[in-house]
Amino acid sequence: MAPGATNAQKDNFAARYEANKQRWYKKIAPKLDKAAKDKEWEKIVIVGESDPSQELKQQMNKQVDEVIQKNMLDHEESKVLAEVFG
Repeated sequence: MAPGATNAQKDNFAARYEANKQRWYKKIAPKLDKAAKDKEWEKIVIVGESDPSQELKQQMNKQVDEVIQKNMLDHEESKVLAEVFG
């Protein structure tokens, strides 16, 4: 392998990873919009890391009321709800 081949592979992987993330946001945002409409959600709050939360907000058609930029994946549901509603 040539010395630059490793960097090209890393760049290619990073580009594919970003493209897959964008596809996922575009896939999930309409589902959230539909759930918000069907279940008549009064408020939409996105909780998560900064960049992914903002990207999801941009992909949604419904208005997002708040974005809490905090990774709460390993927290109990009650703690997440306290953060959102507390």
